Amino acid sequence: MQVVHIVDLSCSAAHPWQWLKLLDDFHGRPGGAPELYLTVLHDDNDFLAEMQSLLSKKAESLEVSFRFISVIGRLETLDFSNLRS
Repeated sequence: MQVVHIVDLSCSAAHPWQWLKLLDDFHGRPGGAPELYLTVLHDDNDFLAEMQSLLSKKAESLEVSFRFISVIGRLETLDFSNLRS
């Protein structure tokens, strides 16, 4: 199985709609969807929890293997060791 790992460093500009579209695109991909890992950096834990819930439900409905990794913080103070899954 192929694996795609995306790291979203857009911080406060992070939005789930682009990832919902990507899940739809992966679902319709010939040969099946790759396993998707999405790491998102944001300073709001509630935002990350809502995003994780929304994307996880969508992935499950599409039967796309998905793992969401949240990193609480800001880009300016990011400790890259927190990005390891």
